[in-house]
This record gives sequence, C-alpha cells and structure tokens, in this order.
Amino acid sequence: MKMENNEPIKSFKAGAIRASIFANAQQNGYGKNQPMHRIVLDRRYKDRDGNWKSTNGFSKTELPAAIVVMQKAYEYLAMKEEETAENGRLPEDDIYEG
Repeated sequence: MKMENNEPIKSFKAGAIRASIFANAQQNGYGKNQPMHRIVLDRRYKDRDGNWKSTNGFSKTELPAAIVVMQKAYEYLAMKEEETAENGRLPEDDIYEG
C-alpha cells in the first residue's frame, strides 16, 4: 500500500501564491486506511540566478491572494466531504486500496 503521495491532488494559484492539497494515508479507529488531507501554502519566485524557489513567507500585499487560494482549497475539501457522505469515497481513496 502506498502511504504517501508526493504529488498534490489539487492546487489553486493566484499569481505566485499557491495552495496545494496533499492526501496521506492514516489508519482510522477501525484499522482501515483513509486519506488525511493537508494544505501547503507557498509563494514561488526566481532567485538571482533564475532558479525557481518557494517560500512560506508573505508580504502584507500578498495576503489577499493567500486568503483566496486557501479559501478555494477549503471549499474543494468541503465539497469532497459532501460527496463522501453521499457515496462513501473520495477519488483519491483508490491510492490507499491495498
């Protein structure tokens, strides 16, 4: 069974600001693996040498974009929870099937 997916299941961008959702396996109280979602917020930029870097620090003017992408990530997960309540699975649940 794959315990961790290093690729995000979904990302939201506003300019250089990005919120990425990752699903990692976590065992529930019944011994079944289920996804545990984490959101990573970062800002991409190029250094002096032209290499892409990322940081988790934001200026005051970047906060509105950070709020927007975090809100979108939250909405995505909330909608997926509703789907799970209706049909019992998330699309990424297939990652954890053993």
